[in-house]
Amino acid sequence: MLTQKRNLIIFILLALGTVILSSYFYIKKNRDPLSIEIQNGCGEPGLAAQIAQKLYKWDVFAVGNADRYDFEKTVIIARCKKNNRELKRFCAEIGYDPQKVIYHKQENHHIVVTLILGKDYRNYFPQGTSETP
Repeated sequence: MLTQKRNLIIFILLALGTVILSSYFYIKKNRDPLSIEIQNGCGEPGLAAQIAQKLYKWDVFAVGNADRYDFEKTVIIARCKKNNRELKRFCAEIGYDPQKVIYHKQENHHIVVTLILGKDYRNYFPQGTSETP
């Protein structure tokens, strides 16, 4: 009797482990979270931090200034596959044409997407920096 209970418990634990692992791999396969870095490329003070607040639904990993402030156009640099669903969702949310994304393959990079805000940033964030989420 004790052996049967032990075997039943082992079976249940193995089945539960299989379900948990299957769920984990399904979620990982179907949702690849983006870690996003936002850089100010136009020189407007505090812009990257203010836009990061607007993107509170996303995993904004870093905020700062670009290496220069003369970006006329907003740029997205991605370190992921071109068919990444989350990147497409991000582009759709801000109104950025996914065909304009610049792809760089960098293994083991902790930041998946770099958003450099150019002078045209209001095309993607029409409320500018005056409104909070």
